[in-house]
Amino acid sequence: MQEEVRQPQPFFALRLRPGQFLKEELDAFVKEKNIRAGFIATCVGSLQRLHIRLANASVTETKEEK
Repeated sequence: MQEEVRQPQPFFALRLRPGQFLKEELDAFVKEKNIRAGFIATCVGSLQRLHIRLANASVTETKEEK
């Protein structure tokens, strides 16, 4: 039986500036780095507006900065 040789996976840090859109910037970053499968390990920051659907929820919540 042959052992599969695994390569270490790269980690990236991405900083967004005020006024940038999270999803659009992530999409562009993924294309630029040719990422086919990835995950977000952690994040810190703030958003002015968000649409989120939590796991096992059927409704999307919208929250906006006042």
